[in-house]
Amino acid sequence: MNLARWKKHFVCLAAALAAITVRSVSAAGTPPASTTPENTMRLVEGVNRFATKIFNLDIPERENLLFSPLSVYGALTIAYAGARGSTAEGFDRALEYGLEADRLHPTLGNFLAELGDSAAGDQLRLVSRLWGQDGHEFLPEYLKLVEKHYRAAFGRVDFRRPEKARAGINRWVAEQTGERIRDLVPPGVITALTRLMIVNAVYFRADWRTIFPEEETEPAPFFPAAGGEAEVDLMRVTDDFRYLEKDGLQAVELPYSGERLAMTVILPDPETEPARLFAGVCAADPLLRPRTWPRRRVEVFLPRFRTESRLRLDEALKALGMEEAFSEGADFSGIDGTEDLFISAVLHQAWIEVDETGTEAAAATAVGIGVTAVPAPPAVFRADRPFTYLIRDRESGAVLFWGRFDSPAERQE
Repeated sequence: MNLARWKKHFVCLAAALAAITVRSVSAAGTPPASTTPENTMRLVEGVNRFATKIFNLDIPERENLLFSPLSVYGALTIAYAGARGSTAEGFDRALEYGLEADRLHPTLGNFLAELGDSAAGDQLRLVSRLWGQDGHEFLPEYLKLVEKHYRAAFGRVDFRRPEKARAGINRWVAEQTGERIRDLVPPGVITALTRLMIVNAVYFRADWRTIFPEEETEPAPFFPAAGGEAEVDLMRVTDDFRYLEKDGLQAVELPYSGERLAMTVILPDPETEPARLFAGVCAADPLLRPRTWPRRRVEVFLPRFRTESRLRLDEALKALGMEEAFSEGADFSGIDGTEDLFISAVLHQAWIEVDETGTEAAAATAVGIGVTAVPAPPAVFRADRPFTYLIRDRESGAVLFWGRFDSPAERQE
């Protein structure tokens, strides 16, 4: 056995995405000069390119896929702050930062804070936390950077008692996600070799700007991707929405009450797989820019649904160019001054419920690092077959949640 590898330790990084109250504490003073509108635009383009790549990868066990690009991106970027050399280059290939580190961290930190502060009328919370092994030395400059830009508090824990440490971290995640994400970190991920746990949490809950009248909801057939027919509770509402028809698909934007955030629902022709809609799509594509769509009177039919995903993203990230970060050749010396850390696991969990009133969503990502208009008749948008949906920031275009609904798992009462 390779002794150098045996001596490597584990560092686990986790991120949770969900919904809570929109009252994030804003950063004091004027944003750093590096957080220019141009830098923010480049950041968001990188987030959305990363999201499309993950969405189009063949990730197992994902019939009804749901994940939070912003959660995964945020967790990995905190890890990236400690990556060096070719390991850092691998992060850049996968996440497509488009910004140097001295601009990336202020821009992302300021964007997350501003997004939470600006989602008035909706509930949105974004927070981060770090747990480090008691007695292990971490570089003060790393902890300072993470605290400054991501407001991530740091505390000590004894990972030599894995179950106790795991229970405490999972409890924190559950609290931050309205109890929707429980057991983010499964048994076996934390071991006596774990040295660090980073958790980023976001919780989202919002009412629709135009609520679906409950009396309009009726049982209706749904035609799953696998064939056959199922029954769903199909909601119905008619209003003026941003609406797009192109290349064999329909798309509609459903704003939430605070107007800053919205759900975009994309319905392809029956012959088109929703999972392949975004192949080759760039961040400037109309599918990711509903603010460019015309407004139209639309009769929207949307299932009431609840779904949850648990994803293991190790192989997906390796496929995107991060192989070295998962190997004994990884260099995370910016975290503790050694080259003994490598990513051991990237876990993601997400949950969403959509009903007549609005949406509640939660997600969590665990990254383990181991040592080593003209009046017209209403358009009809009837989502009675597989569709894709995104919860987005309407102002910047950033994707908070991205999902694919293939078949109803359970009726919503």
